[in-house]
Amino acid sequence: MKSRLQLQLWLLSSLLVLGLAGGCTAKPDDSTASFNHRLNSLVKPYTFNYADWEFKTLYSHLKQTNRADDITSDSEPDIVIRFFASTPDSQDPALKARVENILACQISQVLAEEGIYNPFMNLRFTFPPVYFKLEKPPYILVVSPRDKIEEIATHLIDPNISVEQTEALESRVSSENNVSSLVVEIGGLAVYPTMVMRTTAHDWVVETIAHEWIHTY
Repeated sequence: MKSRLQLQLWLLSSLLVLGLAGGCTAKPDDSTASFNHRLNSLVKPYTFNYADWEFKTLYSHLKQTNRADDITSDSEPDIVIRFFASTPDSQDPALKARVENILACQISQVLAEEGIYNPFMNLRFTFPPVYFKLEKPPYILVVSPRDKIEEIATHLIDPNISVEQTEALESRVSSENNVSSLVVEIGGLAVYPTMVMRTTAHDWVVETIAHEWIHTY
């Protein structure tokens, strides 16, 4: 019953976040439309596939829910300490789901203690639920005019892009559109579930989880 309720809240939150994100789009003029078309064509081969990630994450979540109790019998502090004592490349994937659940419960408890529940009604339940994934977020391509610092476009880029591909993409976007462009790393992303970079820095991870949850809130 608990996992079914979690799934329902997860789906409802996803629909709300996606609906709000896509509900306010102004109609571009011809020059803007032409720029967007050229930019989209250049970026398309390297675009982060959010829909594919979302479905894979949901499927993985359902599998982990069914087998989470079989992973380890260690205490929660021992699990978290052992997980963050390893480098990201050597962190045990089998513990990741448990660590995510432990940290989500702890942050939810702190939110409740502070009286932060949901922005909609005076009921004591946390919405959206604290739900995140510890993994490498996508990069972001940031586009700016050449003569001033101003963000005029951003695109999520597949985090598996190579250095050579990154440099080639930046060069083409800049030269073919008379703009400046840069592909940058980020520590977290406020989609739903939110993404938080895997590191050994426990305090930073907890702060970033809370930070990204506030965006969804």
